[in-house]
Amino acid sequence: MRRYSYKWQATRFPVKQAQIAAIIVSYRPEVKALRKLVSAISPQVGDVFIVDNGSSKDVVETIRAWGGVDLIALERNFGIAHAQNLGIEAAAKRGCTHVLLLDQDSVPADDMVSQLLLALWERQGAGEKVACVGPYHQGDGPSASSPFVGVEGLKIVRRSCDGVKTVRSDFLIASGSLIPLEVVRTVGLMIEELFIDYVDIEWGLRAASKGYVCYGICSAVMSHKIGDSTIRFGDRRVPLHSPLRQYYHIRNALWLARRSWISRTWKIILYWRVVKQIIFFGVLAAPRIERTKFMFRGVWHGVMDRMGPFH
Repeated sequence: MRRYSYKWQATRFPVKQAQIAAIIVSYRPEVKALRKLVSAISPQVGDVFIVDNGSSKDVVETIRAWGGVDLIALERNFGIAHAQNLGIEAAAKRGCTHVLLLDQDSVPADDMVSQLLLALWERQGAGEKVACVGPYHQGDGPSASSPFVGVEGLKIVRRSCDGVKTVRSDFLIASGSLIPLEVVRTVGLMIEELFIDYVDIEWGLRAASKGYVCYGICSAVMSHKIGDSTIRFGDRRVPLHSPLRQYYHIRNALWLARRSWISRTWKIILYWRVVKQIIFFGVLAAPRIERTKFMFRGVWHGVMDRMGPFH
C-alpha cells in the first residue's frame, strides 16, 4: 500500500500526506482502453479499484489477471452510482483519505493527480470548504472540451480556463473528480436510484447546499469522451447520447428539480432544460420518434418518482 507526499513549491505551506484511491467504474469496456487508463493512473495514486458492472466473464478474468488492481466484479449492471459507492466504501476501509472517480474511457495526464491535490490543499488552506476538484477535460472524441459550469441569473454559463488557474463550478463531471473522504462523510454518498446521469450534478448541488464549493483546475488535464456523437448547432457541437440515455437525462433532471434543498434558480433551470431537450433532440436528432418516446417516458417516470434502471 503506497502513500504519496506532495510538497508545495512555496515553503509557507506544510508538507501534507494523502492516500488516494482511484475508483474506475467499468461496463463492457474496451479492454485496451481500460488498460491504458490503469497504466496512466497507477503511478499517481496509492490504490486502484475497478468496479465492474456486469461485463462478460472474459473481460472480468482479463482484469483480474492484472497486477496492482483491486477488482469488485458485480453480476449485473447496478448503475454508476452504486458502483461508485462500493468503490468509495472500499477505499474508506483501506484507510484512504481521498477518492478519485474515473470513467473507463478517461486518460489522465501524468501529473493530473498532483495538480488536483495541490490545488485542493491551496483552497482548503485559504479556509474554503471544498467539495471536490476536477481537471480540464480535453475531448478525445466528439466533444472538443468540456468547460466548467456555473449559473448567472437564470442561465447556465460555461466557464473556460482562459487566463485563469482555477474555475469555480456548481458541479463537476464525475470522471477525474478528486474528493476528500471527510467531505463524503458530511455530504453523503451518490444517489443510487439515479442509476446513471445527473449523479455528479446532484452530488455537487447537494454539496453546495451544505456550504461546499467545487473547483475546476486548469493545470490538471484529462482526455475524456462525452457523448456518442455530436450535433452542430450554430458554433457549438452538442454531445448526442442514445435515446435510452436521454430518458435518464429527462427523468433524473425532473427528479432533481423536485428536491426540497435545490435552489429556486436551479429548479427553474432544470425544468427549462427538460423542455429545451425535448424540443431540440425531438426535432434535430434521429431516430426522432424513438427518441421522443423515450424522453416523454422520462417525463412520466420523473414525475412519478419511478427511479432505478429503465423498466
